Amino acid sequence: MFKWINIVLFFSFTSLGNMHPVHVSVSNLEYFKDKNKIELSIKIFEDDFRLLFFHLNEVEVDLRTESNYNRYKELIKAYFETHFILEANNENALKLTIVNWKINDDAIWFNLAINVNQEVKYLKITNKMLLDLYFDQKNLLILKTEGKEVGYQFDYKITEKEINLK
Repeated sequence: MFKWINIVLFFSFTSLGNMHPVHVSVSNLEYFKDKNKIELSIKIFEDDFRLLFFHLNEVEVDLRTESNYNRYKELIKAYFETHFILEANNENALKLTIVNWKINDDAIWFNLAINVNQEVKYLKITNKMLLDLYFDQKNLLILKTEGKEVGYQFDYKITEKEINLK
C-alpha cells in the first residue's frame, strides 16, 4: 500500500512542472483620447492558447516561428473578435487590428490596436476568452485612461462590464 501511494505522489508532483494550476489571462487596455486610439495587450499562457485552437479548430498553432505570423493572424483575429468585444458609446463592436505578438517564457503577449472616430465616453467590454476551455478561467483587465487605472475581473459568471469613462 505504501509503495502505491509513493508512486502516485511521485507522478503527481513530477507532472505538475509541465502545467500551471491557474487559468488566467491578463489584458491591458489603454484609451488615448487625443489620438482617437485604444491599445490593447493580452497575455495568455502559450499552452492554453495552443490547446484552445486545437479544441476549437483542430489546428496545431505554433506561434514561436515568425513565419507563421501570416498563417495564423486571421484565425487569431477572428477568435479575439468573438471573445474580446469592445463597444464604444453604445455602437457596434470596434474593429481590432493585431499589431504583433511576442512570446515570453510560457506566455504570449498579443498587441492590438483599435481606432475610434469619436471620443469614447462609454465602453462595454465582453471578455469570454478561454471560457470555452476552462470553467475556472479568470480574465483580468486593467483599464487606463487619462491618468486613471482601474482593474476588472471576468469569469464564467461575469463576461461583460459596462464602464462610464466620464
